Amino acid sequence: MKKITVILLCILSITLNAQRQLEIITKNTMDGQKSGMVDKVTRDTILKVVYDKINTYSEGFLDVQQNNKWGIVDAGGKTILPCNYNYIQNVHDGRLFAALTDKFALFDNTGKKLTDYIFDYASFFSNGVALVQMNGNPSIGAINKAGTLIIPCKFSKNDPIKNGIVTLYTDKWETFKTYNVVQFGKVIDQVNVGTTLNIPIIFNNKGKVIYKSVRDESVHITDASIIVTTKTLGWNEHISQMIDSSGKILIPYEDNKYLEVDDYWIQVHSKTGVGLIGLDGKEILKCKFGSIIKAGMNYSDRELLEKNWYEVHFRDGNDFFYIDTNGKCVEYKDVKCPE
Repeated sequence: MKKITVILLCILSITLNAQRQLEIITKNTMDGQKSGMVDKVTRDTILKVVYDKINTYSEGFLDVQQNNKWGIVDAGGKTILPCNYNYIQNVHDGRLFAALTDKFALFDNTGKKLTDYIFDYASFFSNGVALVQMNGNPSIGAINKAGTLIIPCKFSKNDPIKNGIVTLYTDKWETFKTYNVVQFGKVIDQVNVGTTLNIPIIFNNKGKVIYKSVRDESVHITDASIIVTTKTLGWNEHISQMIDSSGKILIPYEDNKYLEVDDYWIQVHSKTGVGLIGLDGKEILKCKFGSIIKAGMNYSDRELLEKNWYEVHFRDGNDFFYIDTNGKCVEYKDVKCPE
């Protein structure tokens, strides 16, 4: 038998916690390159060098491949799911989906199977909820961590789940105009010209409706679970409302304000001027200003650009002051904070 030269290569270090690190090692064999895992400090074997691939680390678990099949192991090397699956999902929120053929079942992070193989598609779990498709139907619904369907599979589109808030869309046809089809002077048919509207319905992670729209609206959800929905009224004309995660309307459409969600806050455009609301829904600046723009964009001041500040201009357009990304006024050179 030909002697196999063993080459151990560190290709990845995974920090599991402050006390322990794991290191993936590889070995070249006549069956190709194989992977295993050792403790980086003690060099104790965690996984034998028998796997074709060792992939993403998530929540203390790794997905591993052997003979073109996938499984899950934990950080101690214990097998959670054996390498029997055509497809396996990373552990998220203590749950994962795995498929023996083309259907997925739900498992917990101990390897316990919670549902049969009934899902055609499943997203990662997030805050106790995951999106699914079933029974060959492309429509989308949602399940909880027990695998119970909490939102029926009847929606055409979805946004990514954020903070347990689920935004799903139904299709609605809107006719602009109807034309008659005439042949030999007789109307033989009619043709409707229009568009398909995506109507959002927003749910919490229990499947309860937070907000149900009746028309086409865009939806933005902040990191603090504040929901902003916006209607387009015409060319460059918009109005918005702000809702909390319980469905309480904080700013109604009737206020005729346009809310623009940015990385650090929500810009509020109203008839009285421009203001700021934090991503938590709390007011930062009243709607009394002319504009709020990135500081330094109109100057060749590299230092100012790197500060990531913003200019708040008064309505006359000339005077302004600086704020940081928390909305706090900061002074720079000859620009002082207002009284």
